Amino acid sequence: MKRIVCAACGLVNLEKFLSFPHCAACGALLPQRQPARWRVFWRRPIPTLYFALAIGGGLSALAVGVISIARETRVRVGKPLLVYARLPRTLAPGQIGVASLTLDSAEENPDANFEGVQLRLGRDTLRDLSVVAIKPPPKRVEVRGNGRYYGWDALPRGTQVQLSFKARKPNGNLRLRATLGATDYVPFEARATIAQTPSTPASGGQGAPKVGSYNK
Repeated sequence: MKRIVCAACGLVNLEKFLSFPHCAACGALLPQRQPARWRVFWRRPIPTLYFALAIGGGLSALAVGVISIARETRVRVGKPLLVYARLPRTLAPGQIGVASLTLDSAEENPDANFEGVQLRLGRDTLRDLSVVAIKPPPKRVEVRGNGRYYGWDALPRGTQVQLSFKARKPNGNLRLRATLGATDYVPFEARATIAQTPSTPASGGQGAPKVGSYNK
């Protein structure tokens, strides 16, 4: 038996109804062709409770997005940290490379100190390079997430942070990515791709510095 859905009120009418071809509920003329099922579904009236839940969920998601954006913006807002970087471009097997990062800022006070200074080395850098020494020696070393953090309580303006390292693999390019930051300053990231060059074995007397506590 043919079933026809009323386009006005949504009632399902049967051909045997005495009111046919009009709707038994509202009296509207029933359509000759039935719309697709998905159209019938979306024409159904939405209960007030479901509508309120949908609106509430959308507002909650919007609030979470706004808070997340505010947090990211707050993290990035700060004074510019000026860093003069000297990074090696080549390194021979067994040779010790040195990367220098000098702290500076656009402030007029030449005696300004940088509080909460941190040097971060990412996982890719630690996979390619082995840290030999860091000057000045950091007060603490922490491993968090995908990186290793070397921290100082405070460093004066003009301090040169030196990172000495050796290659972990015998050949191929080495990835160096170091991020230097301080409290209330936007972090500075230095990147370099270091090419390994072949070299002849050096004579004795040029061993690596005896500082190895950073490779643990």
